[in-house]
Amino acid sequence: MSMNPVPQLTPSEIAMLNANPEGGNVLFGNLMRELENAKASSQPLLERVLNAALRANEVVGVFEYRPSTQRALLGLRPRTRLVADITGTVFAWPEPSLEASLIQLYEDLSRQGEPVMVAALVKKWLSTAAVGHLQAAIEWFYGCLVTRGWVRQESSERLHLFQFKQYVIPESTCRLLNRTPWWDPMTVASQESAHRFDCAEILQREVRSALCSLNSPS
Repeated sequence: MSMNPVPQLTPSEIAMLNANPEGGNVLFGNLMRELENAKASSQPLLERVLNAALRANEVVGVFEYRPSTQRALLGLRPRTRLVADITGTVFAWPEPSLEASLIQLYEDLSRQGEPVMVAALVKKWLSTAAVGHLQAAIEWFYGCLVTRGWVRQESSERLHLFQFKQYVIPESTCRLLNRTPWWDPMTVASQESAHRFDCAEILQREVRSALCSLNSPS
């Protein structure tokens, strides 16, 4: 699959912004993020964007994933984990972005001399971006978009007591989003070999496990 060599919005950002398709404002503070579905929560959204970013780095050739079966204690079934390998391919993701951040974090983890597990890579990003809170990870995303000019940040005050950050998605960003094709990581994987589809399923499981390990309200 071909991708724009200098994308304006990354696949994970498209996934994030599509969660708010009408371009409505996004509030942070004592209020949860307002999503298209009142039952939606932080964790499913972060699963979506992390899967998109990890698969995007594979599609452009930066990462390769391979399953690794780990030994289990007596009486327990072995568990298949996913190892990430870096290929040496360079891709110019916009910075800051999740896709670019994952590459830098991989390089940090690889200095330990051990294989880099996808779950460890996700947990490393969470420890940097989420600071123990899934909602903070979503705010990290919007901070990247503000830095690059795709989202506008405003502040508001309620009852002269509480400060809220408000992220406004401008019409120009919505127009770009409408023109930018979106691809589903699992759909792409299903069109490839059975091996790649299996890796995509493990990838989803590893991302969900890492997010669940972050004991935070969603």
